[in-house]
Amino acid sequence: MVAGFPSDATENAVAANVASVGYTGETNVPNGPQATITGPGGQCVDVAGDDTGGDGTPVQLWNCQNYAEDQFWTHQANGSLATIGHCLDITGNGTAQGTKVELWDCTGGGNQVWQQQSDGSLLNPRSGLCLDSPGDNTANGTVLQIYRCNGTDAQRFALHGGS
Repeated sequence: MVAGFPSDATENAVAANVASVGYTGETNVPNGPQATITGPGGQCVDVAGDDTGGDGTPVQLWNCQNYAEDQFWTHQANGSLATIGHCLDITGNGTAQGTKVELWDCTGGGNQVWQQQSDGSLLNPRSGLCLDSPGDNTANGTVLQIYRCNGTDAQRFALHGGS
């Protein structure tokens, strides 16, 4: 127990000590394998709606945040990419260029299979198209789509860490 209030110097020293061990104030870091997928501009593949996405929620680019559960993906044995209990899916089983991607219950269907290519793109074999950021846009909230594989920066996605 202490009487009174600590000095500014004491508070600053405590805050510096806490920060030096990596604590950022966020306590909802996901458990288990943690892998981010970065895309154009180093932005993370993210689910709209702040960690609460369900079926039909758009998948987008967003600033990478170490506490955003919906930015941590697991590459499943069947080739799907899963986060917060759902998989990266092509809207409506689409196969046309420009079809948006979304989150959906993991079904193992061909619209949820993604294969990393040597140029960094993620190919969906069913459609023959690659995950793409429209116009190579890197702004927060850019909804991803499938598009003809072309090797541009708009289609370079890297899986970092986890499994």
